[in-house]
Amino acid sequence: MDSTKKIGKLFSKCGQDVELQWPFESQYYKAFIQLMRYKNKMYIDLPKGEMGRRDNGCFLYIGPPEYDFSHDWETVKIYFEGYKHRVKRAQMIYCGGKPFYVWAVLYRTVRDGEYEGHQ
Repeated sequence: MDSTKKIGKLFSKCGQDVELQWPFESQYYKAFIQLMRYKNKMYIDLPKGEMGRRDNGCFLYIGPPEYDFSHDWETVKIYFEGYKHRVKRAQMIYCGGKPFYVWAVLYRTVRDGEYEGHQ
């Protein structure tokens, strides 16, 4: 089994349900999403916040290559855990010349001081 199929099985088995919303369509699939750590934020020009204080607004996303939004990430929204997220940065990662996965930095959108939910 090649590495692309292996990671695809991993996404299906262990991934979290997400909705990728393009301007005119939505796609549902599974991806890995994890809260970003304090030190990781300084490398992508995000505010660090207080050390030891949990910030629920910034996440690392690793998703299947079939849902590649790395070229037009400014137009998509990603919903998971009932909240809307925007993409700060995204990139397709290749293995052996083939698309392997997409990584991105997501941040929760805020409206009127509250995290914005699914609409």
